[in-house]
Amino acid sequence: MAANHLSLLDVPLLGYAIPRESRFPAKPELFANPLLARFLLSLGGFPIARGEGDRKALSFSEEVLRQGGVLGIFPEGTRSRDGELRPFHRGVALLAMGANVPIVPAAIAGTDRCLPPGAAVPRPARLTVTFGPPEWPGAPSSDPAEKKAESLRLVSRVHDRVQELLSDSRS
Repeated sequence: MAANHLSLLDVPLLGYAIPRESRFPAKPELFANPLLARFLLSLGGFPIARGEGDRKALSFSEEVLRQGGVLGIFPEGTRSRDGELRPFHRGVALLAMGANVPIVPAAIAGTDRCLPPGAAVPRPARLTVTFGPPEWPGAPSSDPAEKKAESLRLVSRVHDRVQELLSDSRS
């Protein structure tokens, strides 16, 4: 699953909306608080160092996919502060290509109004999660340039699908 990211509520909401057990990478700082760590672990969260090529977390992610599990990823890398969809990092595409699994686009709406950045208490808001059809990676290639090109095409398609789902949810 590849979803936009607006609020701290996104992980539990997406986890609830996915009809199967799923795993979610999260920044390691969130696991520093024992209570929050326990909550995140109960949701299927696991720590991943962003921007550092965290080999252990990537291997774990690959294993989840190889075993047929669901991995929920927020490819923007961080929450959007203005509600606009940010560019996606291509790691989600590389994981899908390596495991030969599809990426299911997901659009989350309303969590930024329910629990905006800095808010301690949720506010009433309509929350929705909308899923799009799966986007499959192209045929695997051993050529590094073609592999990079395919990962960029795949992540661009997924980004476009999430943007379409968000636009539909705002209409």
